[in-house]
Amino acid sequence: MEEEQQSNETAYRVNGRHLAEAKGEMVRFIGEVVSQSGQSATLRASDGVEVAIYREEGGNYESKYVEVIGTVRPDLTIDELINTKISDTFNMAQYDKVVELSWGPYRHLFYPNREQ
Repeated sequence: MEEEQQSNETAYRVNGRHLAEAKGEMVRFIGEVVSQSGQSATLRASDGVEVAIYREEGGNYESKYVEVIGTVRPDLTIDELINTKISDTFNMAQYDKVVELSWGPYRHLFYPNREQ
């Protein structure tokens, strides 16, 4: 039942700047792999902020960029639930613009149930 509830949650797209606004929330975070070892990794967000990711399962990410879906901890790190490889030619600058739009004046289009 808990897995079913989690799958129905909105996962907010975040960069480093918006992690603080999403503490305790499910998020989608795309980053460039900076380092990885065992059950932890560091990813560089689309806005250049480096974020620690905690993974339940070890292993390495298999691409330069990865999308992590997980929960933001109070210390602004992310507990990974799942991850997806992203193309090595992913345009982080363009993606950052989308993230900023989703938290700005067009928030209601991305997250209609989230308070402003």
